[in-house]
Amino acid sequence: MRTVAVTEPGGPSAARLLETERPEVGAGRLRIKVAAAAVHPADLLARSGALAELLPKRPHHRLGWDLAGTVEAVGAEVTVFPPAAPAAERGIRVDSVGVHSNGAQLARLVALVDQGELTLRAPRTLPVGEVAAAHELLAAGGRRGGVVLTF
Repeated sequence: MRTVAVTEPGGPSAARLLETERPEVGAGRLRIKVAAAAVHPADLLARSGALAELLPKRPHHRLGWDLAGTVEAVGAEVTVFPPAAPAAERGIRVDSVGVHSNGAQLARLVALVDQGELTLRAPRTLPVGEVAAAHELLAAGGRRGGVVLTF
């Protein structure tokens, strides 16, 4: 499987796309097929080595603290929301940008998208193979949350 990872801490080029073994799913774990991932500030810290003392010793560290995708496998002791649950039952709450939405508000936004009245766009999208370029953009002063990697 393709994994965005760091094998040695460093600058933007330290974030690389690697081919790795598909991990087995054990207790307390799940596996997600990633569709897109934002370049999160924690990814920048992990890539630079600033989190080295906090991360376990391994051959590489996967990046991708913020992602969107589909749950492929679930281990014991993991509960996930039903994938078909209506948005009104789930709602959204995003604290990092101070946005709070309830199910009714989310349903209205979904309706606007479906009607073509609202278009959602990431400020900058890059294919996952250009992960180093995404890190370079942020290192050069790019806006936090402004780069999304597509898979």
